[in-house]
This record gives sequence, C-alpha cells and structure tokens, in this order.
Amino acid sequence: MHDTPRHPRRFTNYLIPHRSVETYFRCDPCASRIFHRGSFLASLNLPPTHPDFPHSAILHAMCASASRWTSQELQFASQPKRRDRFAEFHAAKARSYIDRTMSSGAQIFSVLQACIILSWWFYAEGRWVEVWIFAGFQCRAAIPLGVSLFAQNLHVDLTIHRCS
Repeated sequence: MHDTPRHPRRFTNYLIPHRSVETYFRCDPCASRIFHRGSFLASLNLPPTHPDFPHSAILHAMCASASRWTSQELQFASQPKRRDRFAEFHAAKARSYIDRTMSSGAQIFSVLQACIILSWWFYAEGRWVEVWIFAGFQCRAAIPLGVSLFAQNLHVDLTIHRCS
C-alpha cells in the first residue's frame, strides 16, 4: 500500500479521520462554507482508491483543525504556548500533500480547500508566517479557479467591454 494523496497510509485507525471529520463539521463555524457535509461524509465512506474519496490533504487538515476541540495530548513548554503533537503531525502531513499535489498541478480545487482549513488552524495557533503564505496562495488560486468575487466581476467587466 502506497502513501499517496488517494490512499492515506498514515490513517492506520479507520476511526481517526471519521471522528475528526465529524468534529470538524460539528465545531468549525466555516466548515459548511467549504464543504457540503452530507456529500463529504458519503465520499469518506468510499474505498480510498475511489476517485471521489477525499484528498489526503483535506483529511489531514481536518484532523489538525478538529484537534482544537478534541485533543488530549497537549503539552505546554516553559512558555504559555500550546503544543499538540496530533495536530502538528496532521498539519505537517497536509502541508506535505499540498506541496506534492501543487507540483503536479492536479486536484487544485481540493488543495485550495485543504489550504483554507490549514490557514485557519495556523491562524488559531498564532503561526503568522504560515497564515501569510497560505493566504497568498489562496488568493492566487481563487482567480483561475473562478471562486473569487473578483473573478466574477472581472468576467462581467470583460463581457461588458466586448459587447460595447
């Protein structure tokens, strides 16, 4: 079994992503703006080799995000900074899958969704450099994907100018 964006070998326990995804949808106020809950949960029940199975970057990003509400492995260093190994592991895996998928240019919309989730996690953790990097990518990717208000207005403006 290979560790690819379609088959996350790191999820040796089948219940971890399911519990984390349920927690993500239940607790994250932006979840319903990014995904349709019913459709996503249905796709999670597909075999990992199915083309509609969620991208590994999304699953790992959801696990990192959900850890804000469920983690019991918090460690505090001498400073009052929260450290969650589970979340850190899944954030790193999500970032790895994002980088790997970006280099191929495949499944860019799924990568954008994973980046949005991961950006919110970085924001909640106070990791400002990563927030800045991921927010920049999201802005650059949103226009060619046609998911930004600017892209819609640009299309309307270009259409109006062509008709004139």
